[in-house]
Amino acid sequence: VAVSVSKACSCVAGCHDRYLKYLNDSAYMDVAVNGSDFCQAAHHACLVLWNRNTHSVAQRTGATWFLQVMGLLAVSMCGAGVAYLMSTCLSVFADPASKRYVQDPLCLTLLAFWFCFVVTSPFIMVIGQVSDTILYCFALEREKAAAPLVRSCLDAEHAPDTHALLIRCSRRLVML
Repeated sequence: VAVSVSKACSCVAGCHDRYLKYLNDSAYMDVAVNGSDFCQAAHHACLVLWNRNTHSVAQRTGATWFLQVMGLLAVSMCGAGVAYLMSTCLSVFADPASKRYVQDPLCLTLLAFWFCFVVTSPFIMVIGQVSDTILYCFALEREKAAAPLVRSCLDAEHAPDTHALLIRCSRRLVML
């Protein structure tokens, strides 16, 4: 039994290594940039992110996830805190004789936290996708800059006049 379970786990791990590890958000970015089909884009995106020149970029995408979670919790806790302060400090909500009296401020606080969490989630997800896209484009440019063919194409001697002018100006800006 243990041998069969071991072989099944090995098969699943091999399937993951060959096919599933390439299926991630970076594939969509590569489809948009290069216009290839999804499977080729997924494979190319993993190659770009795990290239030795761009390996540090792939590590930074995990940091954006942490910042997303922290941002989501911060906004939700601020909303819940404001709801709690309003329900306990404003006489309209804290006075038992008022028509708008809040009997249980903790329940209202939890409801406010949940509402802020739900409303903030799509915005935080968009911010995460944008930051991952920027990091992927940076990695893609870094990979292309390492290729000798691309460097020769950026030579001002072989470019049209306006392009050569832009190259000279960009070199001056980099020197500043």
